[in-house]
Amino acid sequence: MHQLVDEFDRYEMPFDVLWMDIEYADKRRYFALDEEKFENFHGFVDRMANQNKHLAIITDPHIKVDEDFFVYNEGLKVKMAVDDNGIPVEGAFIRELGGNMPFVGKCWPNESVWVDYLNENAVEYWAGLYQYDKFKGTNKLFSYWIDMNEPSVFSGDELTMPKNAIHVTADNTRYFHKDLHNAYGTLMARATHRGIINREPNLRPFMLSRAVFFGSQKYGAMWTGDNQASIRFMTLSTQMCLTMAISGIPICGSDVGGFTGTPP
Repeated sequence: MHQLVDEFDRYEMPFDVLWMDIEYADKRRYFALDEEKFENFHGFVDRMANQNKHLAIITDPHIKVDEDFFVYNEGLKVKMAVDDNGIPVEGAFIRELGGNMPFVGKCWPNESVWVDYLNENAVEYWAGLYQYDKFKGTNKLFSYWIDMNEPSVFSGDELTMPKNAIHVTADNTRYFHKDLHNAYGTLMARATHRGIINREPNLRPFMLSRAVFFGSQKYGAMWTGDNQASIRFMTLSTQMCLTMAISGIPICGSDVGGFTGTPP
């Protein structure tokens, strides 16, 4: 990363923020820096601070199923509710139909589970992950972006969460995912915003989300997702951001130059 900043300096290209995608994560496990890839990361962060620059790092809603991963293990222990028989319902993740087992699907880390942001206890668990003693190596220079929060499920119908997956509230009320699907991105944004605020209460937070819904403007900005480097997509991005603005979500942008190259 030092080399990257050196290249910007060499060509006198100013920038304010470096964005860190999933490659930062150890084995694609969010909230865990890959120490082999980022040797002397603290030194790099100090350099960014000295140059008054910031970092934005990605945290997605899918959590790698891995018994050696603290985020997964802690999530399994979250007490979500008490059922009708007085038995605790545990696990901060969306459930499969017909039981209390977490829904397991495929996403970037391969087998994954998804945080149930409808449940207040799961929200507190997620928000707590942004504390400096949890997300080790981060500090107040770090802002966040949340992606794949439609939610995207590679193994799911229509590449998203099955409509009959189950959400559980703190009073053990159960909802099908189809009833909450459009709001999932905003529920995640709300939980993430809370985590950033709790981490540094006197610092104005910044968060960028791919999926939005009514109320998302309270928690952060949005961008238009994976676009292409073409005139057509440039036109569409302008139309989309203007539409979002008159819908009440004014802070909208798209990937400069396109996320992918122009198709043949």
